[in-house]
Amino acid sequence: MLSVKRFVIVTLFFFALVFHHTLTFANFLNLEKEIEWREPELFHIDDSLAIKQLSFSGAFFTDTLVTIPIYSYLTQNRTPLFRHQFQVEETRYAPVCGQADKILREAGFFQNSLTLHHSLHGHRKEYQSVVEFYPFIYDEDNDIFLKLVAFQLKIQEVFDQYQQTKPANEFADSSVLATGDWYKLCVDETGIYQLGYEDLQSLGMSPSEVQKQHISLFGNGSGMLPEANSAPFTDDLKENAIYVSGGNSGTFGTDDYILFYGRSPDTWHYNEAAGLFEPQVHLYANEACYFITANHGQGKRVSMTDNPDTEADHTVDTFHDYALHQRNLTNLLESGRKWFGETFSSQQSRHFSFDLPDLSGDNDVSVNIRVAARSAQTSHFTVASGGKEYTLAV
Repeated sequence: MLSVKRFVIVTLFFFALVFHHTLTFANFLNLEKEIEWREPELFHIDDSLAIKQLSFSGAFFTDTLVTIPIYSYLTQNRTPLFRHQFQVEETRYAPVCGQADKILREAGFFQNSLTLHHSLHGHRKEYQSVVEFYPFIYDEDNDIFLKLVAFQLKIQEVFDQYQQTKPANEFADSSVLATGDWYKLCVDETGIYQLGYEDLQSLGMSPSEVQKQHISLFGNGSGMLPEANSAPFTDDLKENAIYVSGGNSGTFGTDDYILFYGRSPDTWHYNEAAGLFEPQVHLYANEACYFITANHGQGKRVSMTDNPDTEADHTVDTFHDYALHQRNLTNLLESGRKWFGETFSSQQSRHFSFDLPDLSGDNDVSVNIRVAARSAQTSHFTVASGGKEYTLAV
């Protein structure tokens, strides 16, 4: 049981993931960079709510760590099919002030090395390579935070094989839903779903008149569409592979069923700086919807694979799990995308339970809590779980 006094949103999540891809190196240049640091600044969210932010010249912030600034550098890509990759070398650090130390600890920032994020931005057929990172590290041996004050930025022009194979944006002449009979079903959690005879009837279909091989399911179910126009996205609905019991011929019987993998509208993404997976809650929908039809020819099916004939050489008996409690109930500005959950006014204490069975006793559980307060004085939130308490000052 997790007990929280006077807080708005609680989230619980953990584990790690790394992606790799191959690039071919070309020429490079070195730039000497310095960061012009400023004293922590008071950022006013509105007339009655303000927070302290660390700051330097040219800093920007994200919704992930609203008090920790990000360093960003971009350069124009001049050569077709080439982009730029960045490295930070010859770094020079200085200890942060006491107030900055407090802000970093309260934000849960304990990254012990710089983590660079590369991206490619495009606008009207012009592309820029961008690198972003948090200019802080945590010295665990001395329990102090260090800020980056100077460094050498190494910029390498590299050939990108993915740009070469990436198809141009192509748009369908019309939606796949334009012809045929379609039936809509929606899901709110990620998992494998089963549709039986009565389920298809409840959707308005006549299962006994449907040929199994003609059953198709369409839907994207991949979270919110990207905000950047240059980001890749799927035009129209894509067909999903499904499993149909009893073979792939004949009419759909009363004992037959369909299995498909449905995705929640909410997604999880790995934050390298925090070392955790973090949720992206869909701001505009609570369900992801799919469309089923029997008028689109041969349906796409889950492919079958033979079991390997060799013995297993590795046993996996643990995995990383996560859970989330977030209700978008309150918007302090009554505008924008920043929402909070339960309020703590007349009710000063709330209890939140998470169902994570068979937890391994050898590992810690990471808890991420986001709170906000409107007050002329400092507000305090106390989080209690497993006999331990932690107080947040806002």
